[in-house]
Amino acid sequence: MRKAWNRAACLMIVSAALLAARVHAAEPAQAPPPEKADAPQANVSDHTVKVGRHNGRTVIMINDKPVAGIALLSPLRDPGDKTTSLNGGLEAGIRILLVQLGGHWSGPGQWDMTGTVRLLERAAKLGPDVWLVPRICIDAPGWWLQKHPDECARNADSTGPEHYASMGSEIWIKDSSEYLAALVRALEASPAGKRILGYSLLCSHGGEWVYTGAGAGRLGDYSQPSLRYYRAWLRKKYGDQKWIDEVQIPSEKERMRSLPALLRDPEKDARSIDFDLAFSDMTADNLLAWCRAVKRETGGRRLVGAFYGYLLWQTGLVNATAINGYLALRRLLESPDIDFVTSFPSYDAREPGAAASILLPV
Repeated sequence: MRKAWNRAACLMIVSAALLAARVHAAEPAQAPPPEKADAPQANVSDHTVKVGRHNGRTVIMINDKPVAGIALLSPLRDPGDKTTSLNGGLEAGIRILLVQLGGHWSGPGQWDMTGTVRLLERAAKLGPDVWLVPRICIDAPGWWLQKHPDECARNADSTGPEHYASMGSEIWIKDSSEYLAALVRALEASPAGKRILGYSLLCSHGGEWVYTGAGAGRLGDYSQPSLRYYRAWLRKKYGDQKWIDEVQIPSEKERMRSLPALLRDPEKDARSIDFDLAFSDMTADNLLAWCRAVKRETGGRRLVGAFYGYLLWQTGLVNATAINGYLALRRLLESPDIDFVTSFPSYDAREPGAAASILLPV
């Protein structure tokens, strides 16, 4: 059984300086028990990465030794090109590299990770002491969308299935988790596997787990998977009551009634409050399923996290905070399955040498 204990985890993930934060609070009374990590695959490097404490500070620990949590995100170019920020950062002593990756998923159980592995191996050759964080972005490929039109998301103004999966779709979560597991196995089995520090999982709008369409002011998710999830969520909250069988997702007008104000009227907006909380839990469930897939494949030896919870910044998105799927931050902070949540510095102010606010409430 996991101990109820407090810890804060801050992972610096930057293009110049990108802050990632993970706060592991006392486990709530009704939280599900953590999934036990399976033994790692035989070809997984035995180095262990975790969040720990060192000299009173929260740090990344590799085999119980602290590692400076500053990282670089930069295109991989010719290692001899001294003009790139990548080489400049390495020369300055930064030793964690974020590497954008994505395999080729061509059909059910069909994928080719050759190019992905090659790219990670190239990054590993930039230095003998470089640590790697693959940033894995997974969105539903075209063949999956055509095969499962009823599992695709639908916005309030949609006239048909959208070009992305509903995060309430059990089929999507199962299929994408299997693909992610295969990708992690391929990366861990490669020569670069011994330099992997952890994984950053990306999905949806900008890879930041805001549902696709939010930046254009569209309102989701009105698909059947989302409706099924919403009704199941209501049963958990209110019990198995008959009226829930007939519940529909609140209309766009209903959900927008009191927005963009941060506070809603719990009497007039009760239905909207419930759905937007359920919508956020639906997003978190998808993310946590992927985190568990990584933990299973690595035997819990790697960190895993994602962008999430931009509660202090919404000026770059048309929609208000409440309806973007970011209201499950507490669940992620209390979950044993995820090690960090991360954000960029504000998109509004990030000039070199200038101060920039962090989008997470840390």
